[in-house]
Amino acid sequence: MSALVGRRYAVALYEIAKAQNKVADFAKDCDLIASTLKASKELLNAVKSPVINQEKKATLLKAVFSGKVSKQLEDTLALLVQKGRAPVIPDVMKEFQAILYEQSGIVIAVVESAIALGESEKQTIAQKLEVVSGKKIRIENKVNPELIGGFTARIGDTVIDGSVKHKLERLKEELRQVSLN
Repeated sequence: MSALVGRRYAVALYEIAKAQNKVADFAKDCDLIASTLKASKELLNAVKSPVINQEKKATLLKAVFSGKVSKQLEDTLALLVQKGRAPVIPDVMKEFQAILYEQSGIVIAVVESAIALGESEKQTIAQKLEVVSGKKIRIENKVNPELIGGFTARIGDTVIDGSVKHKLERLKEELRQVSLN
């Protein structure tokens, strides 16, 4: 749900950036906001907290980002807080980046692996996924220890499951079918 709301605001933000011919500036500012929220769990928790009132959230965001991002982005953050949408600010920033990728013909592949992937592994996987999908791929890695090994990749609605967990489940099902016959 919050991703859908975030997408709507991101589309509006992108349209403003495009109309003002400031897409690159907005992208830089959105990256700064997203990375700051990701780096500071306290700030992220404060923005998402239902206990902290809107006025304090607005003051906090202004103190952190004033002079570091454009006036338009400051106003966007203030509007989101005013409308009670502060918790979707991280989603708006992520969706804005996704729109930029879409406009550039780049698709985000969410790759889950048992351990964090190195840059060379990300590049190798991206190259293989580009061959399969026919699109330029950017990897977003998430760690999921339950996979045991291997990885799963999600590109839009398509899931490629090369995890050890999935292979063991398939083997278990095949053995179950053999024992039933």
